[in-house]
Amino acid sequence: MFEVKNAAGVVVRSLATGNVLLVRNRRRGVWEYPGGLVHVGETPRWCAMRELREETGLQLRIKWILGVDRGQRHLYLWPLNYQTYAAWVPDELACAITLSAEHSAFRWFTVEEARTHPLVWERVRERFVTYLNDDHWPTVGGWRTPSPARGED
Repeated sequence: MFEVKNAAGVVVRSLATGNVLLVRNRRRGVWEYPGGLVHVGETPRWCAMRELREETGLQLRIKWILGVDRGQRHLYLWPLNYQTYAAWVPDELACAITLSAEHSAFRWFTVEEARTHPLVWERVRERFVTYLNDDHWPTVGGWRTPSPARGED
């Protein structure tokens, strides 16, 4: 029996265009949204912020959760609880992506392109498409938009 792992990721959209940021995993050769395993003593939200910073260079406060998948085995052999967060990126940061060695490219996809583009695994793509629906996504007018991180909460 495998121990349940916790992981988190963040779907990032541009404030100017609404486009969605995806990064291409160098080892697997597939597109994905930033994320990874939660470290000991770290909350899933802080994990999502850390992974976003490590994988793209973006430092954002992440305030909105889009959803949770519990006990899925779609990413790894062990059961995985995966929390997905949302972040809006202002124009001045959208063009300042600095990739980690883990990724070979990034691209801002339109929402329609992102909905139909193949991702890591089919289960990830299904979840991702659901999270792009308007009823899941925080609106700029109805929610406070995130600002660049200024230290710990």
